[in-house]
Amino acid sequence: MQRIALLALMVVISLARSGSARELEITNETLAVNWNTETSRLSVQAKPSGGVFLKDIALGGERGAAKVVAVTNRTFGAGQGIEITAAGRPDRDMVELYPKLPFALFRASVVNPDAKPRTLRSVTPLSATVDLAKSAADLKSFGTGGLLAPAKNPGSYAWLAIAEPQSRNGVVFGWLTHDRGSGVLFSAVTNEAVRVEARLDYGRVLWEPGERQDLETLAVGYFDDARLGLEAWADSVAKAYDVHLPPQPAGYCTWYSQPHGGASDEAHLAELAAF
Repeated sequence: MQRIALLALMVVISLARSGSARELEITNETLAVNWNTETSRLSVQAKPSGGVFLKDIALGGERGAAKVVAVTNRTFGAGQGIEITAAGRPDRDMVELYPKLPFALFRASVVNPDAKPRTLRSVTPLSATVDLAKSAADLKSFGTGGLLAPAKNPGSYAWLAIAEPQSRNGVVFGWLTHDRGSGVLFSAVTNEAVRVEARLDYGRVLWEPGERQDLETLAVGYFDDARLGLEAWADSVAKAYDVHLPPQPAGYCTWYSQPHGGASDEAHLAELAAF
């Protein structure tokens, strides 16, 4: 019996060791980010519910080794990160979590491997599948193009939310920085699941041989109400750029007036003014 018990204990220890070898994890109060070394894929979990809301995360190009590192952000302080280096290349990706920040931050750093200058036009540093335990037909995408079915989204500048309309729970994507590149987000449907692609447009940036480009930072988070998630993203952008707005004024906008809104006309402008 003692030999059986010892053998069972050894099996448990072996499984625990093999599990830890297959996965790296960083956490904060609301999120957990996992890296699976077998699939070379990241996933992000909402800690309160325990649900994985972002999976099959593909970073730019083939990836190699990953490790947990300490990170520091001038806005959000000290945190944890998973650093993923490209196989055979000096490119690297970082995903970072900071205390009290409800977003995972993704940022990439790429090097021109050529012996001559390149023109950097656009980069796709991340694509991922959104999992809200619903089919794509039950979800909506909300971005700068409006409220649309995910497959109908033409692309959204700066931010995009994928949400379930009845509960309003959803995933918010937002470019935290726009120092040099213009961030765009796209959604598509594959096998009844919504997949989001994050792209950076640079126009015609001259990229010298061996030069490193630190790309913009993308924030991704899960929220019980995606509208509040978009507010949280906007607050994070304000912190990153030290933006301070005056109190929002109260007023009446004639453009949205019903009736006679928009450009109005000579006959009704006086009516609106009197109102």
